[in-house]
Amino acid sequence: MKILKGILILLILSACGPVKNATKLDLKKMEREGFSFRIENNWASPMGDQVLNQLSMNLPDGSSSNAINLIGNPNHFEIIGDSLSVKLPYFGVRQMGGGYNRDGGITVKEKFSDLTISNIKKNSKFIKLNAKSTEGENFQFNVQVFENGTTTIYVNGSQRSAITYRGEITEWDIKSEQDKTLKKS
Repeated sequence: MKILKGILILLILSACGPVKNATKLDLKKMEREGFSFRIENNWASPMGDQVLNQLSMNLPDGSSSNAINLIGNPNHFEIIGDSLSVKLPYFGVRQMGGGYNRDGGITVKEKFSDLTISNIKKNSKFIKLNAKSTEGENFQFNVQVFENGTTTIYVNGSQRSAITYRGEITEWDIKSEQDKTLKKS
């Protein structure tokens, strides 16, 4: 009976071990052959500010002034070839402009510039690029991509305080609309 209990305990403990993610990105291949991917973020972490602390009562459930839950809030960061498409909600202080009736988020649909890819650790890549928003604001995006598909995006804008997004790659090797059209014909 003691042996049976011991075996049962071992089975239970081994079932509680860490689960490895089945999808492991080939980061070396990504760097060699180019990449296209889409990131959807679950969390935003604005730079701490007194104004944001005062508004924290208006944030979604489960959020605080330095960790805002984005689940259910449509957003994306997408690289296809040499183009960047970004639609991210923004929480923080904007130093200049903005105008009336404008979307307060970060919106980019342009070709990016100054792309650099570097290794930080064995299991991650650091992608750095610059782009201009549809309203003319300059952004620097620093994207850390891990082998398990999780990501961290650090965003610095020329007119706003910095913000960080945490999410995961939801699509890999996306084809541009032009590529899709060529395949149909």
